[in-house]
Amino acid sequence: MFSNQKEYHCGIFRTVEEVFINAGLIFKRRSEAMKKHCCEAMDYHANFKCDIHENSFGCPDKIIIFDENDNDYGLIIHDGGSSSIGIAFCPWCGSKI
Repeated sequence: MFSNQKEYHCGIFRTVEEVFINAGLIFKRRSEAMKKHCCEAMDYHANFKCDIHENSFGCPDKIIIFDENDNDYGLIIHDGGSSSIGIAFCPWCGSKI
């Protein structure tokens, strides 16, 4: 569907497909058997690690925070602090999380 052309985002080159997933423009539901997160877009954002920013709250590309201990998700508030807003539904596929 996409070429292997890469674009520069937040200090690294990503494929066009990765950029579209990052922007929430495409996603695929995961089967229950392979479920870690509800869809590929959530899996990407919950596991995103920035090569430039040490702190997740300082990276503008990191928008979802996932607490593995409590299995909670939150939207990061990028205001210079370390706040997030808890969410109960996936912003990409709409599944209850």
